[in-house]
Amino acid sequence: MQREVQPPRVGGRDATTAVIPGRYALSVGRPSLPAPAGWRWTRLTNLARLESGHTPSRRKPEYWDGEIPWIGVRDATQNHGRRIDDTIQHVTQLGIDHSSARVLPSNTVCLSRTASVGYVVVMGQPMATSQDFVNWVCTDALDWRFLKSVLVAERDALLRYAHGTTHQTIYFPEVKAFWLATPPRSEQHAITSVLGALDDKIESNRRLSAHYEATATESLHHIARFGYAPATWGSVPFSSAVHINPRVRVPRGTRTPFIEMSAVEPYSTRPTRLTERAFSGGSKFEHGDTLMARITGCIEHGKGAFIDFLDGPGAGSTEFLVFRAIHPLTPEAVFFLTRDSRFRAHAIANMTGTSGRQRVDRSCFDSIRLFLAPESPERESACTMLKTAMLTTRALWRETRTLQSIRDALLPKLVSGQIRVPLSNDPEEQVGAAIEALA
Repeated sequence: MQREVQPPRVGGRDATTAVIPGRYALSVGRPSLPAPAGWRWTRLTNLARLESGHTPSRRKPEYWDGEIPWIGVRDATQNHGRRIDDTIQHVTQLGIDHSSARVLPSNTVCLSRTASVGYVVVMGQPMATSQDFVNWVCTDALDWRFLKSVLVAERDALLRYAHGTTHQTIYFPEVKAFWLATPPRSEQHAITSVLGALDDKIESNRRLSAHYEATATESLHHIARFGYAPATWGSVPFSSAVHINPRVRVPRGTRTPFIEMSAVEPYSTRPTRLTERAFSGGSKFEHGDTLMARITGCIEHGKGAFIDFLDGPGAGSTEFLVFRAIHPLTPEAVFFLTRDSRFRAHAIANMTGTSGRQRVDRSCFDSIRLFLAPESPERESACTMLKTAMLTTRALWRETRTLQSIRDALLPKLVSGQIRVPLSNDPEEQVGAAIEALA
């Protein structure tokens, strides 16, 4: 039995009468476009209760650091398209009681509508949100996973729905006028089963990568450390154990593989793409080197790459620092050292430059000391483990990139009805059929 839709719990102006179609399955106003066979256009507020968010007073410390998760913009930008079980900030019940914020049920779909427009997350447990979000509590007629998928697919349209010069905002007259093209509930479930299976595998790979990263960190402690170490370990300046921006001969005008900063993802081991261009300056590196971003934001989020896929020299952005191992350190050890929290904290603390454009200079590493373990079977075993961790995370990364590409290609075609999924109880059969249709 379909749950009755309660009126939207937002005030303000009425829904706009304008019609602004999206690309796939969303529109402001009832579009003239026909729905796919068996689907229909429905006003979203007939399928889900619309809720707003609010921020309890920051002047009242008793309203904060409680047990109720509270979704802010950073939660959305860091977890776009995902179901989240916790948040960066929490509020107290007192804060909820003395504000317009409300605790909404799990599976509520949240869309950032201002500051950073178009980010989508789903509540994994009861939570509240800031006023930067509009939220939908779905009825039985609408699978929350289908709504999330449509909103993710329609990111470009959501940006078009926003107004403003300084801060773009999707206002409530447009939100109240959202229409959704929806298939029957059984087909919604089939569509989200395919996308969910891909997302689950991507998430599983993320967890495995994090496991191997933690294993690598533990192994690294048997090779080299910052700070305290056993008395038998030797201590040297970091710059004596690792070449920083080592010399690489690349004559100007020579065409080389080139890595841009935008091609390096946080905590990936390899750039997403390589281009080729005539060398005109910038960082230079070779097989076995590690790249680390040296600008604010990028270094905080762990942007870096391990170079083990070039036959000759390569070049990259001037915003990379290049690190190369000096015996007895191995290239893999240097890569994981640059991901060490102490190392990055030291780099961030010693940034120079004006606010917003600060950078890490290579000279800051002259003051940091590195403790090296003496030669032993334990150290050799740890070096082997680091190499295994590197190879495994690289394989997981490649598979994840492939899965993401398949998911991103399927997403708009599934939510728009261009690809129809068989109504089967076998998710593998459904995923296979969808991928075959995509090909």
